[in-house]
Amino acid sequence: MSLIIELFLIIIVGSLQWYTGIKRNILLGSILPILSIIGFLYLLMNGQINFSIRDIIAPILLVFGLFAIYFDGEHRSNNKK
Repeated sequence: MSLIIELFLIIIVGSLQWYTGIKRNILLGSILPILSIIGFLYLLMNGQINFSIRDIIAPILLVFGLFAIYFDGEHRSNNKK
């Protein structure tokens, strides 16, 4: 059951980023990456995640992935015009 919820959240987050890219609103497109950075720093400061290579690279890849989804939507929006 938790796998279904995780997949559903991933689809919602990806769709939201893609939609903000289509609307070409960089402020809305940067909300999720900023929230993920804040969440990562919160977990790091509370000691819930360790300061290791794997725990540092995963959020960086998440932020780059969110921006990639945003810019893909923006690119597709440009191609439609």
